[in-house]
Amino acid sequence: MNTNPLILSVIISLALPSVAGAALVAHWEAEGSGVNTVAPGTHDLASTGGNTGFESGYGGGQAFSFGSPNGYRATDHHPSLSLTDQTDFTIALWANFDSIITFSPIWQPNTFISKTDSNAGRHYAFYYANSRPYFSFTSGGTEYQIGAPNAHAVGTDEWHHFAVTRSNGDFTFYADGTELGTVQNSQEIDDLIHPLSIGRGGHDPANAYFYGGLDDIRFYSGSTLSTGEIQALAGIPEPSRGALLALGLIGVGLRRRRK
Repeated sequence: MNTNPLILSVIISLALPSVAGAALVAHWEAEGSGVNTVAPGTHDLASTGGNTGFESGYGGGQAFSFGSPNGYRATDHHPSLSLTDQTDFTIALWANFDSIITFSPIWQPNTFISKTDSNAGRHYAFYYANSRPYFSFTSGGTEYQIGAPNAHAVGTDEWHHFAVTRSNGDFTFYADGTELGTVQNSQEIDDLIHPLSIGRGGHDPANAYFYGGLDDIRFYSGSTLSTGEIQALAGIPEPSRGALLALGLIGVGLRRRRK
């Protein structure tokens, strides 16, 4: 079989799995515990408050459950979770709302994940408001609220995948694998020394809790996931490598038939 080396190299490359480049610092799978499965004993969600437990997760297994009054989980402070300076990062998770708080984004309603500081109001938070994901943070004590340019309305009692990335000052938002747009903000996030919380915001605790289930929470630091990698986490495959491989082989077969 006389196969063009270039065609053969493309076929082989399509058959190989992709490798994520971002550093996975924490992965809370919520399978009956708050253990960080990347490095058990580090960043475990050992602290709990209010009404929190476990429920059926996305695609089977378990998920964290947060209910009234004011359920949350938290891990001790660690510099790798602080996102200081202009660190590139990705936060990705599955969410199932029991109810959706409709307060202004100023109050960080429906907070997925947040980190605060001893100075009141200094924080970062990833949350859902105005039918879109938001990322809020402080820089030098000044607060910046960044919402996805495009809305993505969701209902209750249904699982949805959300993600936010920052790369060179560009914040890009995703919902269910769909890119919702990019917002540029190169301000440095304040250095935050208080614990990271899941299901609770740091700006206005009375309004900033999440009510529902959170599952497969991933925290990447140092670089970002690509759109394709986020779509894979959301259950949306990249253009099928198997299909592309088959097309490549068909092309080789047609080339042989013409000879």
